[in-house]
Amino acid sequence: MPTNWVVSAHAASYMQDLQAGSKSTVIQAVELVPLTPGVTFIHFTSEATPLSGGSGWSAYECLMKSPPDHQGLKRIQGYNKFDGVSLPNYQIWGDDWIDEHGQSASGFFIAGDTYHKDSRTWYLPAGQWYSLKQFIQDWVQKGDIIFWLCCRSWKTASGTAVSFPSPPPPRPPRPQVAQSVPTRVLSGLKPGSVHSAPLTNG
Repeated sequence: MPTNWVVSAHAASYMQDLQAGSKSTVIQAVELVPLTPGVTFIHFTSEATPLSGGSGWSAYECLMKSPPDHQGLKRIQGYNKFDGVSLPNYQIWGDDWIDEHGQSASGFFIAGDTYHKDSRTWYLPAGQWYSLKQFIQDWVQKGDIIFWLCCRSWKTASGTAVSFPSPPPPRPPRPQVAQSVPTRVLSGLKPGSVHSAPLTNG
């Protein structure tokens, strides 16, 4: 039976220095992880941006109810289904978050398991790391849904935040230039001939 995973933690994708073409050419790149066919990835923030705490907690509360409140979840700002084939290999790390039931809210959970009694629950305490690649390889099966309650930030190897450049402002429409194309041709002239005088009625 498919599993609805809840990933609640910090996360970022770290850019790595890679040689490209020659030893003197170094580029920064992000490792991509193919999303297993048949797996759905639901997120609440755009690529290369952090997740607001309000949206994260609201989504957690909807998902950890028994049964989960999926209608309430879809009303949370930023709710989106990933439509690509690969994701950055986000590095995931824990925090000391505690939910309203006194349970750790940092880790990997099963939706609807309010008190975390499922044996698959895996807490991520502060300072403990895991990766999306490991999670997909070790835990996720075809048909599963991953609810990503984490940031999707990008960072350099040194930890400096990276943002996508803002799109340029829309260009004003190009003015239309009137073309001097004759629109009336007198009958009786040779084909292709144009007369400059206006036509009379009839």
